[in-house]
Amino acid sequence: GLSAKVRFVCADAREVIAHSPADGLVLDPPWGGPGYDRTAARAESLGMDLLGVLRHAPQDVVLKLPPSFVVESLPGVWAPEPMVDDRGVLKLLAARSASLAARLA
Repeated sequence: GLSAKVRFVCADAREVIAHSPADGLVLDPPWGGPGYDRTAARAESLGMDLLGVLRHAPQDVVLKLPPSFVVESLPGVWAPEPMVDDRGVLKLLAARSASLAARLA
């Protein structure tokens, strides 16, 4: 019964935010590759203008981030959650905006 209420869009986040109002946003910014900082990745070091996108994003945002990401480099308050595989190896961080994290708690 959610098909009339939910629309999934796979596109450049900047285009979606500029042309479509959204209640929530899930972002998977590019990271990895030869220049990826495996010790302390920051918002400015990801392969997109993440801070620019977040300035125009709705309140409810989920970010898929590298395991070494410094969550404090994001504006506002975020609730990071480590994502581990079945062997207990940290694969990535899922960071939820504070408003979304509070509603899910």
